[in-house]
Amino acid sequence: GLPLDAALAAPRVHPDGERELRIEEGSVGSWSPAARRALEGAGFTLVPSPSGYFGRVHAVGWDPVRNEAFGVAEPRWNGAAVAPASGSP
Repeated sequence: GLPLDAALAAPRVHPDGERELRIEEGSVGSWSPAARRALEGAGFTLVPSPSGYFGRVHAVGWDPVRNEAFGVAEPRWNGAAVAPASGSP
């Protein structure tokens, strides 16, 4: 999988019906032309939607090498994600 910060910044998608997908278009997450063609080629109708349409998320992850938790904030919105300074998951 992706590193947590890259996963939060990745373009978002929301199924809307059987063959319709709302895809994110915004300053942080947008689908590449190749990805759009692949989705359309698979029979989906794409509905471009602003980043604000999709939910927001902050996340906490665990780095097993450093043995510590870390936080990643939603890159599309205000806020912060923090993790305990020490301990284990």
